[in-house]
Amino acid sequence: MDNVTPTSLWRSDRADWWGVQLHIPQEAEDVHFCFTDGNGTWDSNFGANYALSIQKQAQSQGPTIRPRTIAHEEGLEHAGGMLHVLTLTKRDSGDKISDRNAK
Repeated sequence: MDNVTPTSLWRSDRADWWGVQLHIPQEAEDVHFCFTDGNGTWDSNFGANYALSIQKQAQSQGPTIRPRTIAHEEGLEHAGGMLHVLTLTKRDSGDKISDRNAK
């Protein structure tokens, strides 16, 4: 897998954090995986592999709410790594949630 990259999370002699973006087919119900260091050492959860259930997004009958975006990001050193504090844009005035919270 070519797209495995280190993250900015803390590291130690016993912990290292990596990230990967995966394309999960819409028909998938779960994902099974294991880990390797590329040198023959595997972590397969004692032969059971690791598993994640895929939850389908419910079809909404209501109005479409546009996703909010990141307005500002601030990086702070924390616990030997970086803590990213995100400020989101305001909700659109036509969103039902925004209208409800304004009252």
